[in-house]
Amino acid sequence: MIVKPYELDKIRNDLKIFLFYGKNEGLKKLYISQCLEKKKNSNVIKYEEKEILENENIFFENILSN
Repeated sequence: MIVKPYELDKIRNDLKIFLFYGKNEGLKKLYISQCLEKKKNSNVIKYEEKEILENENIFFENILSN
């Protein structure tokens, strides 16, 4: 599902995977921090693009095992 920035408040709390992309780094960081704030009581794993690209096998193992 593609969500525009003004629709982020409508996101259900039961979604498990978020992908933020685009050129505006400040806006991405703002929305990531807002999403993490909503889910601070749950187990959250955050991956950066660089981590995924360097260790694809480890990333997929973590995703499939959790």
